[in-house]
Amino acid sequence: MSFYLILLEEKTMNQFSRYIPKVIGTAALLLASAYSYAVDCPGGSNFYHQSIGTVTPITTTITVAVASNFKDPAIDLADDYVAGTSYQVNLCHGSSGTISSSITGGNPYNIALFLAADQSFATDVVEAEKNLGSEFRYANGVPVFLLSPNAYNSNVAADYFLTGQGGYATAEGLTPYVVLKHYSGTPTASTIAIANPTNAPYGVAASVILGDMSPDLWNSGGYAYNAGTAVTTACSSLISGSQWQCEYNNVDLTLQSIDNNSVTGGFVGWSQVCDSGTYPSARYVKFPDYSLAQYGVRIDIASGAQETVAADLVSYMDVGSGAWDTFLTDHCYETF
Repeated sequence: MSFYLILLEEKTMNQFSRYIPKVIGTAALLLASAYSYAVDCPGGSNFYHQSIGTVTPITTTITVAVASNFKDPAIDLADDYVAGTSYQVNLCHGSSGTISSSITGGNPYNIALFLAADQSFATDVVEAEKNLGSEFRYANGVPVFLLSPNAYNSNVAADYFLTGQGGYATAEGLTPYVVLKHYSGTPTASTIAIANPTNAPYGVAASVILGDMSPDLWNSGGYAYNAGTAVTTACSSLISGSQWQCEYNNVDLTLQSIDNNSVTGGFVGWSQVCDSGTYPSARYVKFPDYSLAQYGVRIDIASGAQETVAADLVSYMDVGSGAWDTFLTDHCYETF
């Protein structure tokens, strides 16, 4: 079981203010939890990608930590940025809460730029006075419900929703309003995957969507099992009692559990699945009314050269420009 309370605030303008769950326990337990997940954003040579400039020798190397939904777009961004430079960008990813906790707890991995999945975790860095400049919005992410490859008797995600219902959860292309078929209807979503809302904003979005569909589908996390990194283990073998949801440490692990057929389906980011060659559009349903405003922040790391390169990378992004809007659209984010 996950030992946290969900503190809900009103959702306005299709964004989330501070739907952040609070972990119950002592301060020491919180710190241990944050660093136990730090392998998501490792030091050393274990980065998931390294973008190396074409001008040698390399003069400055920075670490950029990104929310897991932005993992693949960050590769394209960093590769394009370093071309023609003597810079190297090491990329690591993880849940936004984990990365934020690592930065505010001392920044042991010398992260120079943090691209989070919501505003609140970027703001945490600012409030801890670990920032250089204000947080800035760089994307609007869209949650989707994605079916596993071997989902029960239908590979069409829309078939797993009752439409024209009395609630107020809305999904693109489906008659308002929708409810996931779990308690009634066929085919049934018997188990689903979400990212752990304690640290992952896309998990928060999933919990809000489920709650909007029906309070019986979320129940403040009482139906969820903390599966951590167990993406190859069937959720049905982990849960007990009334549980039917498995929570994973970040949204990338959530996607892996779906790909491994460990669940019927689950909630991930549109940016993770919009490659139609891998994920046919019929296998997922978009929830654009629950988009997440994603924010970044530069980090004070007491290294002038690295801070300069991080600032230059942010300038290269040119957020708000037509070129950046094209980048977002190409990687399945909404512009703003």
